Amino acid sequence: MNKKSIALLAALLSVATANAQQTQLVKEPIKGDFPLGLSGKHIAMWHSHGFYYESKLDRWEWQRARCFSNVEDIGNMPYVVKYLDPMLKNAGAVVLIPRERDFQKQKFIVDNDLSTKGGIVQKKGSWETTKGGYKHKTILRPNENPFKGGTHLEIKSSAKETATLTYKAPVASSKKGDYAVYVSWGNTPNNVSDVTYKVYHTGGVSEFVVNQKMYGATWQYLGTFSFDSAHASVVVSNKSHEKGVVTSDAVRFGGGMGMVARRPSAFVTNNAKSSSNGETQGHKLSPEDYDWKTSGVPSYLEASRYYLQAAGIPDSVYSRTKYQNDYNDDYQSRPHWANFLKKNNVPIDLTLAFHTDAGTTPNDSIVGTLAIYSTKNGNFTDGRGRQLSGIMSNLIQTQICHDIQMLHNSKWTKRALRDASYSEASVADAPTLLLELLSHQNLADMTYGLDPRFRFTVARAIYKGIVRYLNGAETPIQPLAPNTLAIEKKGGKTIRLSWKNTEDPLEPTANAARYRIYMRTDDNGFSPKFKEVTGESAEIELPEWGRRYSFKVTGVNDGGESFPTEQLSACLFNNSKKPALIVNGFTRISAPKSFDLGEKAGFEWWEDEGVADGMEPAFLGYQQNFNRNEPWLDDDNTGWGSTGVEWWGNTVHGNTHDFTHVQGKAYQKWGVSYVSASRKAFEKYPKLDAYRFVDVLFGEQRTVKNFREERDTFAVFTPGMISALRNALDKDIPIVLSGAYIGTDMVEQKDSVAIKFAAEKLGFRWMTNHASTTGSVYSTDNAKPYIRGIWNFNCATLSPEVLNGSSVRIESPDAIEPTQKAIRIMRYHDTQTSAGTLLKSNGNKVVVLGFPLEAIPSTNQKNALMKQLFTFFGVEFKK
Repeated sequence: MNKKSIALLAALLSVATANAQQTQLVKEPIKGDFPLGLSGKHIAMWHSHGFYYESKLDRWEWQRARCFSNVEDIGNMPYVVKYLDPMLKNAGAVVLIPRERDFQKQKFIVDNDLSTKGGIVQKKGSWETTKGGYKHKTILRPNENPFKGGTHLEIKSSAKETATLTYKAPVASSKKGDYAVYVSWGNTPNNVSDVTYKVYHTGGVSEFVVNQKMYGATWQYLGTFSFDSAHASVVVSNKSHEKGVVTSDAVRFGGGMGMVARRPSAFVTNNAKSSSNGETQGHKLSPEDYDWKTSGVPSYLEASRYYLQAAGIPDSVYSRTKYQNDYNDDYQSRPHWANFLKKNNVPIDLTLAFHTDAGTTPNDSIVGTLAIYSTKNGNFTDGRGRQLSGIMSNLIQTQICHDIQMLHNSKWTKRALRDASYSEASVADAPTLLLELLSHQNLADMTYGLDPRFRFTVARAIYKGIVRYLNGAETPIQPLAPNTLAIEKKGGKTIRLSWKNTEDPLEPTANAARYRIYMRTDDNGFSPKFKEVTGESAEIELPEWGRRYSFKVTGVNDGGESFPTEQLSACLFNNSKKPALIVNGFTRISAPKSFDLGEKAGFEWWEDEGVADGMEPAFLGYQQNFNRNEPWLDDDNTGWGSTGVEWWGNTVHGNTHDFTHVQGKAYQKWGVSYVSASRKAFEKYPKLDAYRFVDVLFGEQRTVKNFREERDTFAVFTPGMISALRNALDKDIPIVLSGAYIGTDMVEQKDSVAIKFAAEKLGFRWMTNHASTTGSVYSTDNAKPYIRGIWNFNCATLSPEVLNGSSVRIESPDAIEPTQKAIRIMRYHDTQTSAGTLLKSNGNKVVVLGFPLEAIPSTNQKNALMKQLFTFFGVEFKK
């Protein structure tokens, strides 16, 4: 049966269209509806396992083995939380996840009963306090439900707003950052379905409409926002088109740390396989002999069983074993949670359990993708046959394998489509897929599994499979992010923003019909408001002189909205000077470098840790065992691939796609106007003489081996880049270039053209990589006429700056030597090798650094260095 006939059969068997007519649980009106996408759909999904309490050992531990820098318990989080969740929401769906999705370690509870210290609830109007609601506790033990024992607030709805509640979170200035916002409300028969919530954040005000006829005595996710001490509140209004009541309970800002305390019960049962009948043996213990223990880790690392308790779900759902075995409770809780929501008016359309499994191969062959569904018990409660799960599973598995084979590996293995009564496949009262994407125990699989590009492909394939299952094969697919973004200065404060549509080679319907332009000011978050246009450019007048404005663009069609482009920024001052041009030359995202020598194989993290896409929550630590013949003995001794826990509980800072915004801060400080461009746009720039000088940020750009044997486009000095730089030099436009592999890449690729260009025109040659392990550099005596100082960039493993996520870690900076008439201007403190060169010859001014400028975390150090470079380039400052 082909893909089209499967989807058509699914459409005939499904009554999902009935759900599409219902009001959504949560909706953001400004985004609009996507009736040909997933508007009106509610999807429950979850990723793998999670950190849990093992009663028999009286310790918290992972449910799976640590291998290849990963552990399945969190290894699938990026697929689900970073990619699939926003894809589904961009198509209009409501996505429900029974695990914490926020990586923020801070948490603030604001409630009418008891708040985190400093939290405030401000009432306007005659709100009544009603029994039943959230009561804040810092620790939860068995049989404790935080959504019982407290109160909530109620008021009659009104056609015009007559009452509000304002929940203010005590976000200190030092705690500025991104926080997820969760709301809750009281369940009454008279609740209305269109309650307005406004979230005030650094980017402005985001408005949501919440259907309070659906279950509210739990945490319902609105979104993630940038908050600071002055902008961190949620306002609930009593305005409604319906007669009834508006209710409101606690609001949560941030994911926080685990709060469920565990110790053994009087009777502890053994772990049971998901496919078993649930009957297990056990033994007696004395609970009073043990102390209560919390996990001590951020909530997003914990298993769903603990999230559900903290979210007020009954223990009949999250502890089916009556607190006797948390392992069994965890996997059993997830489908029962979906059923609980469905019984409480949340119309679940389908469920998805996203896993990877075990298994190794003796060579570079792939274990591949398995799909499991269940026809056990015949029908769903609405009368539809459970064979729908098989149809949906086949459709999604086929889409995944097809897309991987087309984009990454033509020999990717499509494993069985299995009808089996695993708990996560058979319990939910909705079509269900239990996905085993690949083997986390096999190096060949994990060279893909750790790569952000592969994760995006898989998530997009699942999204496509879901939308085709629900809507049919001909449904339009949301676009890919636009490309070739650029900002040009026009007259006055006006800029021209331009981009290109990205064609999807797999999906002819995925072209953008229109585009949305989003803007942020200085270091604030993005405004939820956008400018929508149909062409591939727009002129925008910047609101003020001297402010730093950043932009991103999305593509939109009838299927939904794309992911955004990289961010580009601009800052203009009211003078006659030409602006500088900052170029984002850092486009790479990739897995760590790997090797396979037969007996020895694994990830060469010391050579290249790879580049995460934004913030990476699933990197556990560095591989320690490279002996392919070393067997697994226990999850504490996993043999080949065994991995440390250096990064446990911390997120890895990767390519955040905002480096012109980061670099532009120094330009703003010193009053230097600038605009910016993507490297793809820069390589095509026809008017470089419009710029005062050019600043190219190469970051950790480096050629990496692609999945399909071709080379990727992540080279530092591509032919287009060389041509653009040569054009600038011919016009005597000063240039500053910085990057960790600025010399290494061209030498590794044996690119004689780039090597010659660097030596003859840019004034440097490569000496070595791994030039520093401390990231400390100082200016040389030869540099005194131009720069003086000491600077530090993020290089040391697990430094506070790296762990705090302020910058990407540069594990292998370059040492470069001067050529021609260039001079050495910096050395690394630890190795005394050359860190930077400066060329001043025949009208050309070129500065080259073997480390990324954007990796300097100190604002003062960065500003001091940039001011000296500006002076060298001819910028005059008032004394």
